Amino acid sequence: MTKVLLSGGTSFLGLKFVELFHDKYEISSFSKHDLNNPIGLRDQETMRGLFDSIGPDVVVHLAASVDVNDPNLAETNIIGTKNLLELAAKSETPFVFMSSESVYGGNREGEDEISEDRELNPKTEYARSKAESERLIVTAEIPYLILRGHRFVGFVRGYEKPKQFLDTIRSIVRGDEVHLDSQKLFRPSLINHLAAVIDHYISDDRTSQRVLNCVVEHNVNYYRLIVGVARRLGLSQDVIFSDGEEKAWSDRSLLSITSLKELKYPTVSYEEMLVQLETDYKMIT
Repeated sequence: MTKVLLSGGTSFLGLKFVELFHDKYEISSFSKHDLNNPIGLRDQETMRGLFDSIGPDVVVHLAASVDVNDPNLAETNIIGTKNLLELAAKSETPFVFMSSESVYGGNREGEDEISEDRELNPKTEYARSKAESERLIVTAEIPYLILRGHRFVGFVRGYEKPKQFLDTIRSIVRGDEVHLDSQKLFRPSLINHLAAVIDHYISDDRTSQRVLNCVVEHNVNYYRLIVGVARRLGLSQDVIFSDGEEKAWSDRSLLSITSLKELKYPTVSYEEMLVQLETDYKMIT
C-alpha cells in the first residue's frame, strides 16, 4: 500500500482526503492542531523523525497559515514548506502542494481565463507565501504536483474551524441573515474534486512535475453560488442578501482547466458539484 505523509491532516481538504482515501493509502497525517499529537511544520527535528519512521512514497502538503492578522504568516508558510520539502528532496519523494489562485492576482484586463503559465502577481502576504513556496518546490528537482484552487466548497462532518462556505450554509440553516458579494466572479474548488485530483497524481502520475488549476469550470459570484445551494436544500432564500462585499477578492479570478482536461485528470461540472453539495448538506438540514 502506498504510504502518504499528509501535512494539514485536520484541515478542510486534509480531512476530506483522509475520508475518501483512507482505505486506498496508508496515510500518516500531522497537524499543529491535532490535540493528540500536535506537530508544527517549523518543528524540523520532530518532522524528520516522523519522515524517517514512515518512509513515505509521497508527501501531500496542505498545511498553511491563512490568518491575515498573523504577522508571521509568510514566514510560517515558507519555512514550513521549506522544512518539509528538504526532507522529501533527500529521498526524491514526490511532493504535492496546495497553492492558491491568489498567486495570479486575478484576471488582467481582456483576459478571459488564467492558464498555469501566466506570470504570477501575488498581492497579499498569503499569496506571496504561496508563490515563494511554489518556487522552492519547482527548483527542488523532484516530482511534484502544485494545485491552484479557489474558494473551497464542500462538507466535512464535525468540522468546527472557520470556513466561509460551511459557515454560510450553517447560518442560513439557523435562519441568520447572510450578506454576500454578488459582483466578483470566480470558479470554485470542490474539496472532493481536489482530493480526487491528488489521488490521480499519486496513483498514475507521480513521476511527473505538474502545475494545475483545479476548479469547477463555471463562472459564478458568491451570492449566486449560495442561492443555488440553498435552493437545492430547500432552505429559505429570504435571509440571503446580495449587498455584501469581499474586499480581499479580485474582481475576476477565472482559472482555466484546459491542462487538467488535456492530461485526463478528473474534472467536475457545476451541476455535479451542486449534486454533491446537496447530498452532503442534507445531513445538517
